[in-house]
Amino acid sequence: MGLARDAIFDGPGSIVLGTEKIFAQENIISTPTVDPWRPMISTHGQGKPRRADGTAQTVFTPSGRLTAGLLAAMYPAWCRTVAINTGIYGATNLVCKVHGTDGKWVQFASSAVEQPPELKLDPRGTLFGDLTIGHVIGSGLDRTDAGSLYTKGTTAYSEAFDDADIIAVPYSCVLTGGASPVELFTDAAWSLSCEVELEPRYINSIGTVNRKVKGVVWKLKAPIANLDYDDILDYMGPEGQALGSQIDGGTDYTITVTGATGGIVAVLHGISVVEGNGKWGATELRLGDIGFETTGMGAICELSIAA
Repeated sequence: MGLARDAIFDGPGSIVLGTEKIFAQENIISTPTVDPWRPMISTHGQGKPRRADGTAQTVFTPSGRLTAGLLAAMYPAWCRTVAINTGIYGATNLVCKVHGTDGKWVQFASSAVEQPPELKLDPRGTLFGDLTIGHVIGSGLDRTDAGSLYTKGTTAYSEAFDDADIIAVPYSCVLTGGASPVELFTDAAWSLSCEVELEPRYINSIGTVNRKVKGVVWKLKAPIANLDYDDILDYMGPEGQALGSQIDGGTDYTITVTGATGGIVAVLHGISVVEGNGKWGATELRLGDIGFETTGMGAICELSIAA
């Protein structure tokens, strides 16, 4: 049996999240999930799978294009100013449209960023790691309603992309909170990641309708060129501090990574130095990756665009 070539579906696409257009570096992978469960019959074994839920998730690496609107969309308020039990799917449905260059599209009725992308702050590459957008049943809709999770159609693709919107600039870093500010330098990218823990809100007649914030941790990591091993020992305090004491030693440190014009300004409040090692090699920096971490409630991370 033959297959007509024009019956093969392939090709790239882009995303519209709310009103923000997001282009991908490579593949956009959108996965529906029905979460099956299987009844058990003692005389006959497992029965056919039944539906326990129905959601979807879209994962891709953003292109590196940066605007104030994109920054706010990819790093929502709930991950920067933390309040436990906040629902990441708001009262108003946020649609997410995946539109292929062949014209075919699917639009999810209620969407939210579930995992913000890692930031790579460096002039030698693009800004973002993988972005995860989740999709659940629209607010006020029943699972059996048409369009409650998605709609689909075909419209000519006409999105334009300007390469000048891709931001790659140099970054500087300052640690404050000690006796005097310390400027930090690295030979690599400043890697800034947001680790989130979410709890689904499940209604047994509808399925998952929201996800609630259980915890958020921001982590900044890079090898440091201008600190020695004894400096990191002092910051981390593996001796001289009682077990159970706070790792920051009672000092409220803030770390700020600032990009040149058009780049990102990231400010982490209440940070602790939780990771570090020394290296003695022929050409190695004395310090390997040094890990800074902040967690808790309130405004723990500020993100903006450098003027």
